[in-house]
Amino acid sequence: MNISGYFIKKYIFCIVTFLLIILVGILSLNQLPLREYPDIEKSEITINTKYSGASSATVETKITEIIENQISGIEGIKTISSVSRDGRSKITIEFNIEKNINEAANDVRDAVSRITGRLPKDSDPPEIFKIDSDANAVMYINLASNALNQMELTQYAELNILDRLSVVPGVAKINVSGKKKKIYEDMDRSN
Repeated sequence: MNISGYFIKKYIFCIVTFLLIILVGILSLNQLPLREYPDIEKSEITINTKYSGASSATVETKITEIIENQISGIEGIKTISSVSRDGRSKITIEFNIEKNINEAANDVRDAVSRITGRLPKDSDPPEIFKIDSDANAVMYINLASNALNQMELTQYAELNILDRLSVVPGVAKINVSGKKKKIYEDMDRSN
């Protein structure tokens, strides 16, 4: 007897099995988390260091290369990439997938802490971040107006939109970028 003949003769068993599969599917569907991005733990760590007023060449030699040389011996590193800009260094370390990201972050922190004395005194201490899949921006809002100038739009965004969005459940962080600020000169202090 073939398999289709078995299910034709045992149609009640077939119906019950079908209903059980549907029931398990509905119950499983309710248990699935709803996410914008998949919950994957990237094996990347970023080191950001600010050095205000320094050129990109100075940042490269006095910060980026020193940190890169120190962390290059850490076990499990797949790639190291860096960008040195005026006043800022960014180093991204990608680890092999087998490497525990928390252990890798601790190794990087230990390595960087050993060379902080060799970095320029007027640079900020290096900041170390694990790449988080939930840290990506979910929404961008652009404001434009024919009636308001950029300064007034900035004030509107900070006073009205920022406060309202910050109390929405699930909102972790809000950044206002491209804003204009009014700068006042203190004539007494400039003399």
